[in-house]
Amino acid sequence: MSEENRRKEILAILDRSFNLWRSLAIIIDHELKHRSEVRENPDNWDRICSSSDVINDTIRTIKSYVKSDYPNEDVGLQYLFIYGLLQALYLQQDAVKDVFEVFHKCYPQNQGFLYRRSDDLENIRKLRNETTGHPTGTRDGVFTYINRGSLRKWHFERLRSSKAAGNEFPSVDLSSVLKKQALAIENDLRTLVEKSNEVKKMCYEKYKDRIATITKGGIEYSIQTVAEGIYSPSDMNQMRSLDSLKIIEDEYSEFEAGMKERGTNDFLELDEFKRAVSVLKEYISGERAMMREEDAGIYYFYLTERHKYFKEMVEEIDSQYRTD
Repeated sequence: MSEENRRKEILAILDRSFNLWRSLAIIIDHELKHRSEVRENPDNWDRICSSSDVINDTIRTIKSYVKSDYPNEDVGLQYLFIYGLLQALYLQQDAVKDVFEVFHKCYPQNQGFLYRRSDDLENIRKLRNETTGHPTGTRDGVFTYINRGSLRKWHFERLRSSKAAGNEFPSVDLSSVLKKQALAIENDLRTLVEKSNEVKKMCYEKYKDRIATITKGGIEYSIQTVAEGIYSPSDMNQMRSLDSLKIIEDEYSEFEAGMKERGTNDFLELDEFKRAVSVLKEYISGERAMMREEDAGIYYFYLTERHKYFKEMVEEIDSQYRTD
């Protein structure tokens, strides 16, 4: 294969990985950050954000290496190229592993988030450790050096020295190394995205009836009835309004429970909504004697508008799952 075709092949894989990373970043931001395992342990959030950034950064790093001109006349830069490249591969592997581990903490029942590196990735880690990670150390009596004169963009030779075997000069095909890592990381990112979407759909199916309770027509009738207790405060209307507020309260408690069980309840608006219900109950029952009708009307307006917001949100989720 020509160098140009080799370059295009690796870049195509990296582009696919970038698109998968972008999908994963959306899942992290829209789904994972609402999980109690993340909200209650900020280290998990920091870890997955850092790891996501490193995946993005290292995809860009590897792409730049593939597309860049090689400093054929500058040995120092040649070493920086190989040091930087192998370190980027190593960091990328660590970042992917950390993402899997945080997802597994959030969804421990899903075995798809249990991570095992492929043999190709393990061999690349070994190459990095022996060549540029810890080259001055010995492993089983073997010391490894880079043969300076062999440094090229797409390959180099290692000098492996041991008393038992003497000197060996194994060649490293960097295009093969990059392709193997790119394919393995692409597969890992695809697994993360696919398993995350599976979990999301499963959670939705399990709790959709509880979440959809606020989209039923009856709750809108109850909200309309509350207005009678504010603007036409007869004993009968006040009693009906308080009954309606109790229905609204119960339906939204069911909605909140479903969202919590899905692990995606992080709406400040929901707390404010419950506060508005509580204030209107106190006003209509006479516990807020100093409150004016105009002020109660503001709370009622907020109640109607927030209900529209939550209903649209649930309907949007329904639409998303119907089209996925």
